[in-house]
Amino acid sequence: MNEYKFSGKALKFNLGNSDREYLLGGLRYGNFRKFVVAELFDASTGEGEQRAIIPSHVRALKKAMLDNTYAPTIFTIGTRKKHRESLEYEKDNVSLTVKESNPLPLLDANNRAASLEMIRSESKALETLVDNLYIPYILYLNGDPRADFLVLQAGKPVSRDHTLSVRIA
Repeated sequence: MNEYKFSGKALKFNLGNSDREYLLGGLRYGNFRKFVVAELFDASTGEGEQRAIIPSHVRALKKAMLDNTYAPTIFTIGTRKKHRESLEYEKDNVSLTVKESNPLPLLDANNRAASLEMIRSESKALETLVDNLYIPYILYLNGDPRADFLVLQAGKPVSRDHTLSVRIA
C-alpha cells in the first residue's frame, strides 16, 4: 500500500477570526510510520521543524511501554500546503489521501515514535505487534506546521513540587 486515507468528521476550533480545522482518529503504527515523518529542523536550510530525538527519553519511554506504565497519548500531525490540495469535504466529513512518497509532518511525538521503532527492531514478533498498535492522533488540516510545533513545545511543565505531592499521595 503506497497511500493511506485519513478521514472523519472535520472538527473546528474558533474563538477568533478563523477556524482551526482538525481531525481526531487512530491508525495502526505500521501505517503511521509510512505516511507520517518527523522532518528535523535544519538551521542551514531553514527546512523542517521537529527536534532531534533525546536518546535517554526514548529509552525511558521504551521501558514504560514494555512495563505497561505508558499512557497512550495523541501523536500530533500537520499538513503542508501540498497536502491540503488533496483535502476532500463532504458536508462535515473530510478525507485526505496521503502518498508514501509525500508523508505528513509529525509535529509532536518524535520520541514516542523512536521508542516504538526501537521496540519493533528487536524481533519479527515485536515488529508485528508494534505495527498493529493503534496510535491516537490529531491531524491539523490547516495552519502552519512550524508555528504549530512551536506552540506545542511552549506548554508549561508541571512543577516538581506538585509532581512529588501527587506521587506521595
